[in-house]
Amino acid sequence: MRELEDHFQLGHLTASLVLGQAGNHVDVNGTSKLLGGPADLELLKFFRSRSSWVLTTGATARAERYRIPSKAKLAILSRQGELALPETLDASDVTLLGSDFPMSIASAIEHLENLNPGGIHLEFGPQTLLAALTELDRLQIILSSEFETGASNFAAANNLLLGKPQVVDQLFITQVTGRA
Repeated sequence: MRELEDHFQLGHLTASLVLGQAGNHVDVNGTSKLLGGPADLELLKFFRSRSSWVLTTGATARAERYRIPSKAKLAILSRQGELALPETLDASDVTLLGSDFPMSIASAIEHLENLNPGGIHLEFGPQTLLAALTELDRLQIILSSEFETGASNFAAANNLLLGKPQVVDQLFITQVTGRA
């Protein structure tokens, strides 16, 4: 997956989203787990390995039953504090943001950069991801799908522009380049 860094000229603030054929971000179980195969898992590990932080929301952490990443620290943005955590996480293992006072995505990122400079990888659902795209001009969003139509269907439904896709291990990977 290292070739992606050259192809997409990745910066320090990235986000990824795995998609099904119709551009959906969740499977029949309400998670993304069945949407991506081994290649998508490798892509996720790649993004996490090049980051100091993984930032997600409480809703995503609960839905996906998050665990601590092996190479990055985990931060969760939620107004609910410890209530936002799934059973798989302990509050002492994560950095909780936004529970003491409301925090924007940009403020959360600035806070994390001050705590531990380095890359930050966002793992949000579509609604928060699209809000982040509006709020952060340096964000690079990478969409992946085992289906050629996954990213284009998601982009069409959300008025997004996409760059040229790259195929790695039968995984279609493309970057969001802006709004349509």
